[in-house]
Amino acid sequence: ISRSHDYAIAIHAREQEVSVLFSLAKKLTGAADIATVCSELVTKIEEVFSWKSVILLNDGKGLVVRLASPGLEVTPDDIAVASWAYSKNMVAGYDTDTLHASRFRFIPIRSRRGVLGVLGIQPEEAGGIIPPEQGRTVELFADLAGLSIERF
Repeated sequence: ISRSHDYAIAIHAREQEVSVLFSLAKKLTGAADIATVCSELVTKIEEVFSWKSVILLNDGKGLVVRLASPGLEVTPDDIAVASWAYSKNMVAGYDTDTLHASRFRFIPIRSRRGVLGVLGIQPEEAGGIIPPEQGRTVELFADLAGLSIERF
């Protein structure tokens, strides 16, 4: 009985994840420009996880903050970690094995053309962990954003 209960819970969690991804994909597909893509992504992260976030995109000279949650401060140290994640095309920062002292977890925003920038997430609880399924969902958010940004 407990096994089937656990299975039902897992199925429900997966259905919720798919629903959230579908909702974001729909909004991003209808976005008219990069600013709207960024706004939809930051809003969805706040709505689903109650986390603050920042989007940094490459402007040709380096990463620049395109949009951040209201009141979120991004320091030169944060940008250094974001730049590492961008250049290595790897997740880095908060609650990872790489540059884990960062206040943010930085996730590459990828497209078919390569890495366009990074998404930084800051969990509500300082010192808390990001469960693997939430980490995976946010990585999928970043991938959806990359595909949308690539159109512009």
